[in-house]
This record gives sequence, C-alpha cells and structure tokens, in this order.
Amino acid sequence: MDTDKKAMRNQSGDAGTHIGHDGGTLTITNATLKFILRAYGVADAQVAGPAWLDTDRYDIIAKATADADRSASFAAADAAGGVV
Repeated sequence: MDTDKKAMRNQSGDAGTHIGHDGGTLTITNATLKFILRAYGVADAQVAGPAWLDTDRYDIIAKATADADRSASFAAADAAGGVV
C-alpha cells in the first residue's frame, strides 16, 4: 500500500484501542506495537523484544494514495478487527 504516514506516541488520551477509516485514511489510536504487528499477520509468538512492545501506545494516521486499491489499503484494519 502506498501511503503518506504519520505515527506518534499516543496523544489521544483514549483508554481503548480504536481502528477505523474515513475514505482513504486509516486511523489507529492508542495501539501497542505488538497490536499493530498483529494487523499485518505477525503472531505474538513471532515477536520478541523489550517490554514496551506491549506497553507503549501509538496513534497512527495513514492516507492511501489515489491509485491504491481500497481493499488492499484497509486489509490490515480488517485483520486486526477494525471497522472496514
């Protein structure tokens, strides 16, 4: 997926993790890196690393380019249980 991406430490103050899209924009709010990797089909057992993989939370905004295939663009959100 070709995208313009923006990721930052969680700024939302949300208590839960949210995945959604609006047109060509995918938004993930308050997600751990391990949760985000799950969206791309990586099993928890495949991920080893520091404790912050399960504790630090991030907000991600990804905007698909005009020529991106919509089904491919939001497959990650669907795989993670997001609203597509």
